[in-house]
Amino acid sequence: MYYLEEDKNSIYSLLASNPLLHVYSIGDLDLPFWKNSSYFIDVENQSYIHVYQTSLRTSLIAYAPKTTCIKALPKDLYEILPSQFIAQITDVFIPHFQKWFDLNFVGGYFKMGIKKGEQLPPSVKYPVTLLKMESQDLLEQFYALHYPNHSFEPYLLTIHPFVGIFENDKLICAGGIHVYSPTYRVAAVASIATDTNYRGRGLAQSLVYTLCQKLFENVQYVGLNVLENNLPAIKCYSKIGFYLVGDHKKFICNKKVPFSAN
Repeated sequence: MYYLEEDKNSIYSLLASNPLLHVYSIGDLDLPFWKNSSYFIDVENQSYIHVYQTSLRTSLIAYAPKTTCIKALPKDLYEILPSQFIAQITDVFIPHFQKWFDLNFVGGYFKMGIKKGEQLPPSVKYPVTLLKMESQDLLEQFYALHYPNHSFEPYLLTIHPFVGIFENDKLICAGGIHVYSPTYRVAAVASIATDTNYRGRGLAQSLVYTLCQKLFENVQYVGLNVLENNLPAIKCYSKIGFYLVGDHKKFICNKKVPFSAN
């Protein structure tokens, strides 16, 4: 049975059994992410539902092993969620979420991860530049052109620098973090994009490799999510040393009204 757990140590003890699989939810135990997070856990089934809420967005991660028999979602979950949110859920949750929410499928994703010391150097190296808050406008313009469906969150630049590759003072490849926690020794790579005119040259491989090197100065585990049909990206990450640790499906969820807990 799920219950709302507010003790960080209890939550971490559940997630720490597989840090690479749970980097996002482990990282959100740290500040500034913790204040926006709620965790419903089921210790017996090694399962959890993690809700992250800000004024701009609400996202949810629901994880359970494939053999888990889930009886019901916690009733309090429905109450804290807005009318629409993004959910990353493992398959066993889908029938239960369908009872309460209309699920609009976005895509299937692989979770990939790498531990410190497992990196493989890229075959081609490009010089990589750290990008801090003064690069916010540059990054916003870059993502608007080359990753238009991506929601870039500038405050992340205050937590850890992004990185970029330039050619003749033009930003042609960029990426950064979604989660970064030296306290819990985890980070999640995100926002990786290459100028459409420069793809296929190994830029992202050099960029992610360098970003991981920087992250591994303070963390032990780095993870990421990638669309399961994005074969070029999967190949790129694999060449650096990332490997498959799990999978989930992503949905845009809308509350069904009136609510029924049945």
